[in-house]
Amino acid sequence: MSPSLKVKPSYYLANNSNVGEGWGVTFYNYDSPSNPPTQSVTIGDSFTYRINETDLQFNSDESLREDLALYLESPESMRDRGIKQKQLFLAEIQAKLNNHEVTACNWSEYKGDGIPPTCNPRPMTVEEETAELQKANLFFEEQVRLLQENYQDMYTAWMAAFPFTECWE
Repeated sequence: MSPSLKVKPSYYLANNSNVGEGWGVTFYNYDSPSNPPTQSVTIGDSFTYRINETDLQFNSDESLREDLALYLESPESMRDRGIKQKQLFLAEIQAKLNNHEVTACNWSEYKGDGIPPTCNPRPMTVEEETAELQKANLFFEEQVRLLQENYQDMYTAWMAAFPFTECWE
């Protein structure tokens, strides 16, 4: 993942932003400077995964500061915490799909008037749930693989972009 690794950190400790408290870092891999990233991995205190029109949300079980501190301890702790969080989120996604809690849409007809069609929610079919489960499994397997293979470079890039040891209280 390291031909050209870029880091995009975000950190909101006070609840005075329009997105609330939270922190997150996305690591992007670019194969060339003129193309979009070929891979990315996000770590943070919360994640969103979208299936059809349903946004599934995962939040850390730790406080904001404690969660961030777990990631900052070392490259290995960043890797291990990131993998654990992704595995927990995947388990939640699997449970929601297995319990038929995710819906799909039957879209209304587009009338050509500039107003988008409306979503008429419906239960997903077994085939749709199976396909979405496979997609989620592949996505999270890839996230875990990227963390396992690139955690040293990711941690080094993160610390270079935002040196917490110089500003952490």
